[in-house]
Amino acid sequence: MYITISPQKLGDSYSTSVADFVEYLEKENKELHSDHQELFFSQDLELISPKEVVREIDANTAKVP
Repeated sequence: MYITISPQKLGDSYSTSVADFVEYLEKENKELHSDHQELFFSQDLELISPKEVVREIDANTAKVP
């Protein structure tokens, strides 16, 4: 699945982490047997933990104003 994350402005500031978004995506996996879960992946790896996803995306601030 390809997704685009757009800035979510809440009040006068932007959220500083994608942790809530990753948690939202993971909630469906919690109800599935491990053979049927949809895991995170990248162009190089097929099994990326949710914690690693949050860490990598939060660290990627090159184009954030």
